[in-house]
Amino acid sequence: MLIMKIESIQNKECFVKVFDKEKIILSQIRASKSTDIKSKSLYKKIANELISRSRIKSNTSMLEIWAKNAAIKNNANNKNITFIQTIADENIKIKNKKLIISDLYSNIFAANTFDICYSMLSCNAAKDMLKFFSSIYSILKVKGKFLAVFSGADSFNEFKECFYKLFPDYIDKSFLPSIDLQDLGKIGQISGYKNIVVDKDKFVLKIKNPSDVWNFIRGVGESSYLLERNRRPFNKAEYLKLISSIEEIIAKKKYFSTTITLNYFTGEK
Repeated sequence: MLIMKIESIQNKECFVKVFDKEKIILSQIRASKSTDIKSKSLYKKIANELISRSRIKSNTSMLEIWAKNAAIKNNANNKNITFIQTIADENIKIKNKKLIISDLYSNIFAANTFDICYSMLSCNAAKDMLKFFSSIYSILKVKGKFLAVFSGADSFNEFKECFYKLFPDYIDKSFLPSIDLQDLGKIGQISGYKNIVVDKDKFVLKIKNPSDVWNFIRGVGESSYLLERNRRPFNKAEYLKLISSIEEIIAKKKYFSTTITLNYFTGEK
């Protein structure tokens, strides 16, 4: 756990990324419709952790930004709360009567509205992370909390190793960029948050079929949506070569495992 006390930042532009909006929406829709059990387990784990950190009281107003599922809502369902979720597109189906289609920066909520705001593996899609954090800050009540989780830079390292060994030309921009713990703290401080805490956790994915890796990535919604991502599709021979390399590991170990790193941010208004 790292409690941030950072005095200043010189280069705020480093937190601005260029994404493909259509691919972001597609990834969100695909994740919301996924039936992949392992990605659902990851979201359940994250939701449990976020609720545990929230210390929810009665009559709490809560907002989840760009939800892809009902994991947090279901976990907090026994509480006396108001729970609103924004979604990226009307084709994202979640069992919640309080769904609102909105972009990440839309000022559709009045200032000082929510006690708690959540972002669960969704604010990676923010083109301007500082603007996003500031927009959440404005709609929190005084002493309200923002809790967010991002995938870390070393997520899927074991899978990336297999991938890059076979396809070194794909090293640049094949996977989503990530924000490290230090930068999360800096973003939070610039945006006005106090009592900032950033820390990390991990989720180990074990699979017995190579296709389970892609099903998991799609189920989580972590496909690359960089505007300048590598777009050349694999041909059949390349795809089979990657499948074969993973199958060799499964044959030796009885499974293939790769670790997803989770970077948590908590900040208070």
